[in-house]
Amino acid sequence: MKSSTLLSILLACGFGLLLAAAPASAEVINVDTGAILFYDNFESQPADKVSHAAYPDVKDAAPTGSGIIGGGSYYFSQMTGGSPVLTNIQVTDYVSGTAYPAAFEGDNCLRLSRYDGGTIDVRQIFAADQALGTHIHVAEMVYISEAVNYIGGISLFNKAGDARVLTMTATSSGGIQYYDGGFKTVTGLTWTLNKWQKWEIDYVVGSGTCTFSIDGTSVSGDFLYSDTNLPGALWFAGGSSSRTPTYFDEVRTIPEPSTLALLGCGLMGLLAYAWKKRR
Repeated sequence: MKSSTLLSILLACGFGLLLAAAPASAEVINVDTGAILFYDNFESQPADKVSHAAYPDVKDAAPTGSGIIGGGSYYFSQMTGGSPVLTNIQVTDYVSGTAYPAAFEGDNCLRLSRYDGGTIDVRQIFAADQALGTHIHVAEMVYISEAVNYIGGISLFNKAGDARVLTMTATSSGGIQYYDGGFKTVTGLTWTLNKWQKWEIDYVVGSGTCTFSIDGTSVSGDFLYSDTNLPGALWFAGGSSSRTPTYFDEVRTIPEPSTLALLGCGLMGLLAYAWKKRR
């Protein structure tokens, strides 16, 4: 192979690596600025706080938030009634059949379970609410292991300007509902049992509509609800009355700065080798 051809290939590969490393698919981003509002790959969870067992596991494996990107953000977990929070909100690497899938990215994912009539959720509070006109994009992998009456989903809250709540909730029949004071069906949008699927929300703050998507199928409409009491946050709600977990994971891993540095050094070495050969 000619050195010039090799050099072109290396440059193309390097550009591809940079694109792959760019945080364009973070869980929540400000599309206008590219700023990450929330991202946690759950791989940063301390090893002694990862559940290695089936539900219910009494291990304290609630997400620590140590890997959150975006600044000034934190987890807030809530449980009313039923068993303790630590049993129902866990970062886990346990895999067994369709009820306990392998993480979509890496080894760990978030497992939420509703139990004994209690409500369960994890909220990631943004460092700051987003201003009117801001385009917010949410991307999250969701795995539903059983079609039961209450399953859960994801919600986006934005307090600044319009105080809107955008909720995607799965139904036992395979459909998606939104909330505007009561739950209503999102026509044309469905989910698949026992499969990691990409759930997305696109919303321009202050507009009267938003877009919900699952695995590339999108539906737009007035799926909004006002609530001035909630802070800007991404809300994971999950589980069921039959204790079957719902799982959440990142769309893809965002490399750490040290990893990017190693990639850059390796690429520079290859380019130097190609240049030397060309001479």
